[in-house]
Amino acid sequence: MLLSAIVALLAFLDVKAQMPRQTVVMPAIVSYKPGSYQLLDGKWYTGQLYINSGDAVVIRNPTNKFTAAYGPNDVRQFVLEQDTFSVVLNVGITGNRQVAKAFAKHLYRCGDFLLLEYRHVMPSVAYALLASPRGFDPRMPAMENSWLIQPRTGPIVRVPGTRRAFEEAMLPLFGDCPEVAEKIKHGKWGRQHMQKVLLAYQQWQQTTSNPSK
Repeated sequence: MLLSAIVALLAFLDVKAQMPRQTVVMPAIVSYKPGSYQLLDGKWYTGQLYINSGDAVVIRNPTNKFTAAYGPNDVRQFVLEQDTFSVVLNVGITGNRQVAKAFAKHLYRCGDFLLLEYRHVMPSVAYALLASPRGFDPRMPAMENSWLIQPRTGPIVRVPGTRRAFEEAMLPLFGDCPEVAEKIKHGKWGRQHMQKVLLAYQQWQQTTSNPSK
C-alpha cells in the first residue's frame, strides 16, 4: 500500500514537472473557444483556447476542464477559430522595449511578406497617463496592438503609426517600388494602408520579373 502511494506521488510530481510554468493574469470572465495547437514535437492537439496577449495561450481540456498556460517556448503555433497564431522573434515595440519571443496573429500574407498583429501589455508609464482618475491598477493592465511585418528572409519589423517613423521603417523594405515609395513619402499611405502597400509591391515585383507580360 505504501509502495503504491509512493509510486503515485512520484508520477504526479513527474507530470507537474513537465507542465508549462507560464503565469497568466486571467480576467474575471474567460471565454474559451475551440482550437488546435502544435507543440515543439510537431504534433497537433485540440482543445478549448483562450488568449489575451501574445505572451501565452491558455488551453482547457473540454473533458475535465483542466487548464494550462503555454508560452512561445512550448508551442510552435495554434489556431483559434479562424485565426492562426505563430511565434515571432525579437519584436521591437514601444520605446526601447524588445520581446524575444511572442505569439502574433496572422492578418494578411502577400508575396514575400506576412502582416501580423501582436497584442501586448501597454507600458506602465503610458497606461498611467491614460488611466482613469483612480490611477494605475496592475491587476487590470491595458492592452495595445502592434502590427508587424515578417519578410520571408530577414528580421521582423514593427509597423509604426506616425508618418515619419512609418516612412523610416517601410522604405528600406518597399522603397525600390516607385509607386509605393512615392505614396509613403507623400503621406498618402500609412499604417492603415499596409494591405495596399503589400499588394502594390507584389504586383510591381511580378511586373519587373516578367516585363513581357
